[in-house]
Amino acid sequence: MSFSDRPAALTIVGLSKRFLLHNQGGAELPVLGNVGFDVRPGECVALDGPSGAGKSTLLKLIYANYRASSGSIRVRHGGREVDVASASPRELLELRRDTIGYVSQFLRVVPRVPAIDVVAEPLVEDAGGNPELAREAQARAQQLLLRLRIPQRLWYVPPATFSGGEQQRVNIARSFVKPRSVLLLDEPTASLDAANRVTVVGLINEARTEGAAIVGIFHDARVRDSVATRTLDMADFQ
Repeated sequence: MSFSDRPAALTIVGLSKRFLLHNQGGAELPVLGNVGFDVRPGECVALDGPSGAGKSTLLKLIYANYRASSGSIRVRHGGREVDVASASPRELLELRRDTIGYVSQFLRVVPRVPAIDVVAEPLVEDAGGNPELAREAQARAQQLLLRLRIPQRLWYVPPATFSGGEQQRVNIARSFVKPRSVLLLDEPTASLDAANRVTVVGLINEARTEGAAIVGIFHDARVRDSVATRTLDMADFQ
């Protein structure tokens, strides 16, 4: 089955974002206008353009960290489409728990929680107190931490104490521990060495092969060329 034969996992129509500048008399700053594209299972769409072109803003709109000024962001979720632009807080929590994964450039965690628990948490939540499923979640977390070269001595240490590159690898492990049908990647390899970049490229391509629809920002051209099935020029949405 080709990409075009599959129902879109993500459909964006007429999306725009304007920021209200309260400290400048309520002036509006347009950032994105009339964004429209869809992403099907197995695709990885790379967002291209210079700094300030709205790439990270677009990912934050899809994840609902920002609310759209207009337009729709429809995500296939549990056999139906949910419009992120108008979804209720409860629907957004469900989307983030089950459907949309987001690798940002920063790891935000609860202090004093060990790295392995940070990574395993999405699967532990699904376990619902089942001890066997909880053990499987821990095993999957260990597998990813090993693959991403986090030393075992750090597994039970809070990642707030880690280096930037180590924190990014924990962030990636957490986002890939549970299969998601939509993945948003904001420079996932920016803080990584060459060996770990190769590992992350492998994880992205495995997720794509398993049917994830991916939208990402990849400033490293080698990484972008290794994972992207097509590229969108953000200049088209200014």
